[in-house]
Amino acid sequence: MNLEKYSVLVVGAGRIAGGFENYSDTEIKLTHAWAYREHKKFQINACIEPDIDKRKAFMKKWSIKNGFSDIASYKSSGLSCDIISISTPTNSHSEIIKQFLDTPVKAFFCEKPITDSIEDTKFIVNKINEKNIPFAVGYLRRWNKSINEIKNELDNEEWGKIRSVVGIYSKGVLNNGSHLIDTIGYLLGDLRINVVTAKRIDYMPDDPTVDAAMYLKDSTPVNLIGTDSRDFTIFELHIYLEEGVISIEQSGLVIRRRKRLSDNIYLGYQKLQLESQEDLAQENPYIPVLDNLVDSIENQGILKSGIMNAFHTQLLCDDLINLSKSI
Repeated sequence: MNLEKYSVLVVGAGRIAGGFENYSDTEIKLTHAWAYREHKKFQINACIEPDIDKRKAFMKKWSIKNGFSDIASYKSSGLSCDIISISTPTNSHSEIIKQFLDTPVKAFFCEKPITDSIEDTKFIVNKINEKNIPFAVGYLRRWNKSINEIKNELDNEEWGKIRSVVGIYSKGVLNNGSHLIDTIGYLLGDLRINVVTAKRIDYMPDDPTVDAAMYLKDSTPVNLIGTDSRDFTIFELHIYLEEGVISIEQSGLVIRRRKRLSDNIYLGYQKLQLESQEDLAQENPYIPVLDNLVDSIENQGILKSGIMNAFHTQLLCDDLINLSKSI
């Protein structure tokens, strides 16, 4: 067994990275830093964070020896880390990634989306493919055990034919809707757009929350429905099938399966059984990502969420945003 530990540079010391302002005890265990600390194959060697107070607090919390205010300072130090872990706001991703393309890194892990510009993402995709190094992107449901159980059930046609799909989300089609679009693509195959029917601005002006009629390769209808994140946060996916309904709710923490059965009151009719509900424990979603990243580095294993599926998801989101401009 290869006992080498991979050195990690964490870029950005905010909430998702492991910065801990106003954290619950549970939330601190859902961060990048916690996963790197707990995983036997990784060690955080350095961080980059321009805010000096955040940087010092992050370094103290996670026992990190090296901290820098910017990438230039990191590079001039002579330090070289194996893994670049990017957890900064989306609008900073492009410049960060580009500055590490000429360095001898072994892999990237980047929060989704890759960038906020489809042209920048195309450039980065081409460069990463040229370098042929692993580039994991944080569409985390692809690594989730329960989501993969659903995928297996669907792939094995245990529920019969897919009749229709409804996805509900809020807070921007690229910011949050991309999670839903990527999950649908992972479970059911490529999506195509029919028409954008509505939009609302509940996050950023250039990232509207759009409603759209879409469809799968076999013409199965997929309805994307947006709500207003200022009311509440939502991520739900409902898959209607020949033999019942599979629902993913509470951002994936609740999974409901309802099989069809004969109605014992209205003879000759079918109804849905009372739900079989699976409430999932809140566990760190990054541990299976890191397992997959190790396999990709050491054995050329395929990343469940890599640069190409993330690119295709962003292309769809970009098309939805452009189509919404006429509404």
